[in-house]
Amino acid sequence: MVVSLTVEDVHQAIDECTLQSSTPSTWRRIIQPEEWALAESISRCNNPPRHNNNCNNDCKKPPYFFGIQSINPLGDNTSKASSSANNQMPMIICTFYLAYSTWDARMLYIDQVVVVGDGFNGENGDNDDCDCYSSEEVGRLYRILAKIAIKLHCARLTWKEKQIPKWSNPQHPPGFLKEWLFLEMDRAAMTAFLNRSGIDTHSIATTTNTSITHDETNKVYLDRSYMEQIINQCLDNADMTTKTQRPNVTVRLAGPNDVDSVSHLVQQLAIYENEPDAVKATAEDYLVDGLNAESNEALFYCLLVDVHLDGATNTTTSTTCGMGLFYLGFTLNEGSFMYLEDLCVEESHRGLGCGTVIMERLALIALGLDCCKFTWTALDWNTPALNFYKKMGAIVNEDGLKITRYCGDELRSFAAAS
Repeated sequence: MVVSLTVEDVHQAIDECTLQSSTPSTWRRIIQPEEWALAESISRCNNPPRHNNNCNNDCKKPPYFFGIQSINPLGDNTSKASSSANNQMPMIICTFYLAYSTWDARMLYIDQVVVVGDGFNGENGDNDDCDCYSSEEVGRLYRILAKIAIKLHCARLTWKEKQIPKWSNPQHPPGFLKEWLFLEMDRAAMTAFLNRSGIDTHSIATTTNTSITHDETNKVYLDRSYMEQIINQCLDNADMTTKTQRPNVTVRLAGPNDVDSVSHLVQQLAIYENEPDAVKATAEDYLVDGLNAESNEALFYCLLVDVHLDGATNTTTSTTCGMGLFYLGFTLNEGSFMYLEDLCVEESHRGLGCGTVIMERLALIALGLDCCKFTWTALDWNTPALNFYKKMGAIVNEDGLKITRYCGDELRSFAAAS
């Protein structure tokens, strides 16, 4: 049985795992607004934002974004300590969020690991400046994160690196996915893409709802009700300007009654990617973690494409033939972004423009949610997909970062290692 997840469940898991950790440092959750402000300042100094597109990311974040920090490591670090009697400068800051895989369900995704003062940045994957203490302690940090992931029933611990990290065991290194490419569109590219499609981007309303929730840092809390409001508003706006172009195609937000369609489309994509047995997530996972509108905060959202066989929007003659499943990630130095986990159109319905319709709606939603970018991955051998994305205006990210991860049994073994 799949148990739904709450933000408080994550807080409890973080507190338990950091309290039980046997490391030289004292690890604890980042809670206070001033702690978050310090973490953000350090992050921006270490990693200047690449996407400066006038988005309002300072006030928006998804509910499942968290941070932990180390205090008082071994050795004389008085030069790095804060002058405050009640607080000390953290030695390592780590931020992460809960993400989603249609193949494995929940995963914990590391945003940044910053060792304060020695030039090391885990997000950049450049470990050359990482001293012995930092490398060992960062390895311990990743084991803490692995324990948190397992406690939350995550099947993956994922991050980005340029190379296999030095702290990893050479006999059991993390997976390093060289064949996957990151593609992205910034806000300017999304706007240009939509303008070419004739979709109005000027009428998008952002954070005008006075009922939205704020968290302890006074950031807008992108909860399910707010997300669904913006998603549906963007879908309506797109329909008003493009319905005459494809009158027999409708895009809608998936709900609990669509779980079988989502499961089927995920399996079709796995077959296309030559891994038909790779899908471990179940229909119950999709229902509990995203599609059930009465559950807690969604870990993902999904757009479905219906093609109406009679050319009219009559649901009795429609076929669900495609999907775009996505979630919101967050990076401390840039803010929220949209990540497209899966884009799939049934083979029998390809060539009708369904993939383009989905990407148009997703780009509009990303702008409506004030995301700094819209990003996804593709296999380097999938030339048709790469050509499709580049025609939209997407670019391949050339920063050299690759998906790095522990999954399944490897994740559990890594978490249990001393």
